[in-house]
Amino acid sequence: MTRGSTTSKPSRGPRGPRRHADRSRPAPSGAAFTPPDDDDTAFLFAAHPDQTIDTSYIIERAFHLIGERPLQVIGIAVASALLGWGMLLGITGLGALDNSLSQSVGIDAVTHPVSVIALMLLAWSAALLLQAPLIGAAIEVHTDERRGFFSLLLNRAVGKLPQLMAGSLFVILATMLVMTITMGLVTGLVVLAGMLPWDFIALLIQIVGVLVFMFLGMRALVGSSMLVPVMLVEELALGDALRRSWTMGWRNGTAILWALLLPNLLLQAVLFPTQFMPWYIGMGIALVGGIGLSLYYTAVVPVTYVAVREYIDGLHPGRLLVARR
Repeated sequence: MTRGSTTSKPSRGPRGPRRHADRSRPAPSGAAFTPPDDDDTAFLFAAHPDQTIDTSYIIERAFHLIGERPLQVIGIAVASALLGWGMLLGITGLGALDNSLSQSVGIDAVTHPVSVIALMLLAWSAALLLQAPLIGAAIEVHTDERRGFFSLLLNRAVGKLPQLMAGSLFVILATMLVMTITMGLVTGLVVLAGMLPWDFIALLIQIVGVLVFMFLGMRALVGSSMLVPVMLVEELALGDALRRSWTMGWRNGTAILWALLLPNLLLQAVLFPTQFMPWYIGMGIALVGGIGLSLYYTAVVPVTYVAVREYIDGLHPGRLLVARR
């Protein structure tokens, strides 16, 4: 049974059956909200501040959201794909336009940088706004009725767009720094291991070291993956939202990273034997798998945020937009 259900039966959480919370104890941090008298589900939600969520639970919640809100997830995924293609075609079109205008007066030119920057800023803004409604859907899917969270989060995103862009810019720069450091460590390890006189040992050190460094680097990259949900749901200032997102993401980084990697690895394993089959079989499986992965990756960040708040903070998903951290 999906944890967060509004029935009165005990539910199974990411680490086994949930314990019934003691109603007499203080409410967990972030749950400063008085439940209604007829709410018989509050006892299902107990805070686990010293634990982390499981990879399997993130994957389960992502597919649950896709199954419960297929039109919304598909709509966001399609809009994101069109946005990417639109930006690519837009940059190409701007280049053609700039060149044709310039060449008409005898000047050889390429796309004007201001045009490209303006188009990229527009696409960047739209990409951030697209995340917002799906966060609302990830929350609303665990409530009894539709409460308009889809549109509420979109309205919040519009109002906080400058802060969202500033925060995502910081994350992009941090990502570039982490990638640079990771590649530097990998390069250094390969060079140092290559100096060893034992070829097999050197090769083993290189392989293990590269895998470890790459894993740690990618784990660090997911550290701020929940910045947008934090800013929109908890309405924190930019600095506080960055710290909060990093705390949530880093502590649960291994689970989040495996949740991102495992479906793709599974698809690759399924595709491997198709190279020995007729081409149309491999193409069909790749197409279906690619669409499925696209939908999954669209849903994974919003559901991860909801799962962390529910399990770690002990907060019913339906109260996320009422309670404070």
